[in-house]
Amino acid sequence: MNNTPITLKFLAEKLKMSVSTVSKALNISLPGG
Repeated sequence: MNNTPITLKFLAEKLKMSVSTVSKALNISLPGG
């Protein structure tokens, strides 16, 4: 049962990193974002 929260936390962190990367990419590619 301990694997569930760890997995969720891992996925959440990965998702956060993905969102951050996409956000940066959009800000860079869109002038005046």
